[in-house]
Amino acid sequence: LKDIKMDLNILRKEIKQKRLSLDYQKFELYNLEINNTIINSKIYNSSKVVYCYCSVNNEVDMTLLMSDCLNKGKILALPKVIGNDMTFYTITDFNQLKKGYMKIPEPVTDNIAPKPDIVIVPGLAFTKEGKRIGYGAGFYDRYLKNIDTYKIGVGFNFQIVDELKQHENDINLDTIITNQIV
Repeated sequence: LKDIKMDLNILRKEIKQKRLSLDYQKFELYNLEINNTIINSKIYNSSKVVYCYCSVNNEVDMTLLMSDCLNKGKILALPKVIGNDMTFYTITDFNQLKKGYMKIPEPVTDNIAPKPDIVIVPGLAFTKEGKRIGYGAGFYDRYLKNIDTYKIGVGFNFQIVDELKQHENDINLDTIITNQIV
């Protein structure tokens, strides 16, 4: 287990560095492409309740998708970390966010979200088969193991790796959306 942790920490550090070194134009272009891929998908268009996230540290910025949700009258929910748990709360406006755990914007509302049709999941590395690693705290894995819904991982194409050594508690995703433009 120690070797797995060391390998994952090296991979996490490399991916974080690659994300931070993206130039602004590529970052914006990649974000636009990933958001539009989801917005134009059947699964998203048939969804009424969408769980998403607010990005930090050059994660894929999902603001366009979140705005689309609100404009189309979908229920948009974002995570809030309380202690060791993560719960999703609905928002109807971006003004209902404030910085919380790890300075990530979180809902200030207390409207616990209904069951999602899809969950948009951030990560540091993914495989094409849907394996995922995050920052290592396990919030998404703990949350997703108790919910049966369609899980979409989002990342830049350099975040796709051939193989990931997963922990037994890691939850696989149904699909991964990346940018195709290089």
